[in-house]
Amino acid sequence: MPPAATAPEAPRSPAPTASTTALFTPQAIYPLARWHGTDDRGGEVLSAEIAADLTPGTPRRASPLTSRPLSDQDDILLAGWAGDPILGMRFRDVIISLCDQVIGSAAVHESSPAIARTVHPNLTSAGWRARLPVAFLPRCPQPVLQVWAISAGGYAYPVQGRYALALPPSDARLLLPTDRLRFAAPIVPESQPPLHRTTLHVTGTGANLRRCGQTSCAVTSVLVGGDYPAVVLDRRHGWTLVLISDNSDRGGWISDGTYILQDGTGAAAKDAP
Repeated sequence: MPPAATAPEAPRSPAPTASTTALFTPQAIYPLARWHGTDDRGGEVLSAEIAADLTPGTPRRASPLTSRPLSDQDDILLAGWAGDPILGMRFRDVIISLCDQVIGSAAVHESSPAIARTVHPNLTSAGWRARLPVAFLPRCPQPVLQVWAISAGGYAYPVQGRYALALPPSDARLLLPTDRLRFAAPIVPESQPPLHRTTLHVTGTGANLRRCGQTSCAVTSVLVGGDYPAVVLDRRHGWTLVLISDNSDRGGWISDGTYILQDGTGAAAKDAP
């Protein structure tokens, strides 16, 4: 609805707003060891920069993250993608660690057409970005910054890109005002849903597992009709990503309607071998 006509007001200075950061509050960081680690790659950091304030009113100038020592006036800017490059499992969030502590997180939701084109067609919204004010980072003798994609069951997948930081020596985090920062809500492994373990009953003579959820995608395995222990990893557009948990390393996208899960789900269209 358009606003009612009123006399124009004199321009006013905007009210100060809190600046969004990917960091948790200093009191909310916790040990990285609470997550289950895995060697499977969970994405890639595509950009890691320092954004420094030069003088009031001038634009921020970015430089590569490891190009110089950091100061408490700097922000670290990270951007990248998260997802399984082999089968295209999507992730909802990434966490960020420094000094073996989980210090922040970022949502995975930005459009990533280049990743869908070059890595996996299911990763259409795999982008993420994070801003980390250096003044609020923890200190330790050898600080290394790492991003992890996280999944159900409390698993953390390393995102390619590790950065040894040259941090300023002081740790004044608890003395700094926080009213101008909007901290991220902590994400902890205990809040993640459990893995969806089930029995996959393949109907009829069998079904194909494919690299992605399209009939044009390559077949990764053929399942004959019968029951299989399985973990459901993702679902999208009439397809389900499953991992067969019988030590066979078989996994892929199965068309809904070619199977029934122990919990009774399954749909209509066939994709038989």
